[in-house]
Amino acid sequence: MAKELKLSPSYLLIGSELYIENIVKNFIKNVFCADATSASFGNTSTTATIGASCNLCIECKKVDRKMHHNIIWLEPEAQYTLSDLEPIFKSVVFALEDTKHFFFVISKAQQLSQFCANSLLKLMEEPPRGYHFILTAQTKERILPTILSRCIIQNYNTESNADSVFFKYFNSFNEPDFQGFSQAIQGSKIQESELMSLIDQIYFFWMEKLKILIQENNVDQAILIQNILDLMNKARAENIMPGSGKIFLRNLYMQFIMLLQIP
Repeated sequence: MAKELKLSPSYLLIGSELYIENIVKNFIKNVFCADATSASFGNTSTTATIGASCNLCIECKKVDRKMHHNIIWLEPEAQYTLSDLEPIFKSVVFALEDTKHFFFVISKAQQLSQFCANSLLKLMEEPPRGYHFILTAQTKERILPTILSRCIIQNYNTESNADSVFFKYFNSFNEPDFQGFSQAIQGSKIQESELMSLIDQIYFFWMEKLKILIQENNVDQAILIQNILDLMNKARAENIMPGSGKIFLRNLYMQFIMLLQIP
């Protein structure tokens, strides 16, 4: 069921291909899922709201399979041609109702030629009501400036301490390593944007685990993982004050450990 949401016409998401694909899917599921209450790429230019969808309904499953009737996914094997973009031009005819949304996901946007990019510029800047563009790429450097200027850019390409050091403390049911975590956090300079990236990474890791457990009908561990996902959603919604990153992360780790210890 569609919701009345304030979405921008065009987004560009930068990061590893699989990771960004999960970001896009979760964002769009939040739009179409009846259980979701919000869908946005956050209050800043570097964050994204995730996980509000149920991931189990028909709408969510269609998005996961890239078969939703209100999404066109473009995934070129080589450089884009005008014929690759033709489904977009055929779809954008009339404005949609206020609560309706249609998405064009243009993967590997760095493979848009100057000619193809120019053909999209007007639509990306002022599409008819209800239409949205989500472009993805691994780096921003190869994206044409004319495309960059028309997109809200979300950069998930980070070599932050949060991603490289702290993820391992949240990705297993193993005995907690309080000493290792304390040493890591003492020597780290954590930025708020890095924490959001870490939370996204943890969320998508456990979401993939949950899908496997549901298929295996492993109810007990599925419930535990759902509790972890709920914790990450709650953390994602927090307004982290500047300079409080270490305290926030320490509290998050303690809550994570408490979940693992619940019988």
